[in-house]
Amino acid sequence: MLSLVNLSKTFGNKVLFQNLTHSLPAGKRIGLVGPNGAGKTSLLNIICGLDHSDSKGQIVAPKGTKIGYLPQEINPTPLSSVLEECLSGHRELYPILLDREKVLEEMAANYSEAVHERYEKIEHIFQQLDGYSLEGEAHKLLLGLGFKEQDLTRNPKEFSGGWRMRLELAKVLLNEPDILILDEPTNHLDLPSLMFLEEFLLSFKGTLLFVSHDQELLDRLANIILYLRNGKISEYSGNFSDFLERHNLEKFQAESQKKSLDKQIQHNQKFVDRFGAKATKAKQANSRKKLISRLQVIQGSIETEDARAYPHIAMPVTKSSARVVLKIEQASFGYDKPLVRGLNLQVQRGQKIAIVGANGIGKSTLLKTLVGEVPLLSGSFTWGEHVSIGYYAQSQVDQLNMKQSAFDNVLAANGNLAEHQVRKILGSLLFKENDVHKPVSVMSGGEKSRVGLACLIAQQANVLLMDEPTNHLDMIAMEKLADALCDYTGTLLFVSHDRRFINRVASHILGINAQGKYLLVEGTWPDFLEKSAHWLD
Repeated sequence: MLSLVNLSKTFGNKVLFQNLTHSLPAGKRIGLVGPNGAGKTSLLNIICGLDHSDSKGQIVAPKGTKIGYLPQEINPTPLSSVLEECLSGHRELYPILLDREKVLEEMAANYSEAVHERYEKIEHIFQQLDGYSLEGEAHKLLLGLGFKEQDLTRNPKEFSGGWRMRLELAKVLLNEPDILILDEPTNHLDLPSLMFLEEFLLSFKGTLLFVSHDQELLDRLANIILYLRNGKISEYSGNFSDFLERHNLEKFQAESQKKSLDKQIQHNQKFVDRFGAKATKAKQANSRKKLISRLQVIQGSIETEDARAYPHIAMPVTKSSARVVLKIEQASFGYDKPLVRGLNLQVQRGQKIAIVGANGIGKSTLLKTLVGEVPLLSGSFTWGEHVSIGYYAQSQVDQLNMKQSAFDNVLAANGNLAEHQVRKILGSLLFKENDVHKPVSVMSGGEKSRVGLACLIAQQANVLLMDEPTNHLDMIAMEKLADALCDYTGTLLFVSHDRRFINRVASHILGINAQGKYLLVEGTWPDFLEKSAHWLD
């Protein structure tokens, strides 16, 4: 069991948590969820020793407990080979391995008794820690994670983000951790890698603690949910769907209780207002005043979540397009060489097509070609009559003017909007008062994503092309976006790796595989998997 005792963390004037205490049961798969900015990553960093508690809080674990941490980001400067990078993950043995190699080189170049003595000491420690089995363990781990024998000598930079994340996982597992901690493990993962990771983590025997916005992963993996909000942790048994059901019920009960107390307060206040000045009723009025005070204390102790803290997203369409929105004929997409070949596709008004497949196979390139950012290699595509296109790029840095404010970016997206209309759009996405004039360059990833969505809403387009629209959005914002796209009356083509989001929004799924072939299936993600065995390999 791992215990968090009196942990506190503050950034500026914002208190993330104070005197936080909780115990994590051994052998469980624990999903840590909460709004953006609640302090989830900060809490993981403290548990892993990458940060410290502001107070004298501590992490208590049985002696000898090993904690493995998989960060959000892959190592940008890996060593020259997959195997060497994996070996570097062993925190205790790898520095000794380097010292051993260095002293061996010194002995070969210029032997002396002093150098030999150093070698003897290092060799003794190396053998005690079973250093000779390290490379064999790394080799076995990498093959188990899907790498081929010939991959082990390749430079990690030759691999996609999904494979780089597998390598990061191998580095963590090489230490044989008792507790595995993962912060947004699906970042950089394509669908095949995500599904692989999910199956692998289901077989992990130790304690798993992970932060994720992927609700499908939380449903499949977690058997305990920790909800971090307003500096407090609430524990729920079961997966994420179980948590949502119970949490929504608690919210409803809390709101109902507050309303009931409010009615009682108002009823008693009317009595005080009416009879408080009458001597014959003074005793009763004072009694009612005391009752009101007690009811107000109870009411103040009941936590409810402010609905105003949630985004309210709507995707308006001012003009309908023709029935046939897009015709693609024998089209090849790519840069120097085709990634997608011979694509034939006819998109009908109202269809919502999810584009799926491994990283690097041309999903984003397809959207960029359709909006004119990348030239078509061969074939043709034609937009239908009365089509107006709104495009949401995977990285908002590519679309937004970083020097300008959120207000100016939205106005640039649609110059016909009045000031109150721009403010209304930004307000619905939680930008209040002077927030709308803050430069985009100083905003968080989540804020930039919401500015991008505001620009998309402002365009009032009848065709939307969206590349990973859920990136940097918290769960509530993702659900609100899914609701808005389900209600959207136009046509949608979107790239996503989020299975729950795909299932909620898509009417069709377009799969693209590593050979540049494609498959269009009507229905949900399970329908696509059923009809495309091994398609994404």
